[in-house]
Amino acid sequence: MLKDKRYYSTKGHKNLLKHEIMLKDKHITEVMFRKNGMIDNKGEIYALFPHLAENKSGCVSSYQHVGQHIIADYDFCMGTSTPASQTDYADLQKELEQIGYNLKVVRKQNRAKYLKSFRAM
Repeated sequence: MLKDKRYYSTKGHKNLLKHEIMLKDKHITEVMFRKNGMIDNKGEIYALFPHLAENKSGCVSSYQHVGQHIIADYDFCMGTSTPASQTDYADLQKELEQIGYNLKVVRKQNRAKYLKSFRAM
């Protein structure tokens, strides 16, 4: 992703005064938006990138408003969350697109795409 030198205000983010606008990536990144079902984070929305392997333990890349990019255990996430509605994930999708992601929302992991990413590590 290429950085643009313009800045925009991030009214929704108390910890940030300004944030770089990223030029939109040409690569399409497949994403699943999930609603956390765990008691301590119940209802929190996060993005799960099911085809972006992060390590040899089966973890994939993930993103949330607080914490930003993190690694996540795909099977654990699927077992402790439910699909988020478009209304629920609209803000997070907008945030990801503002930092350059070109997103395609998917409902499940394509195992062949995940394995390709895993083997490339």
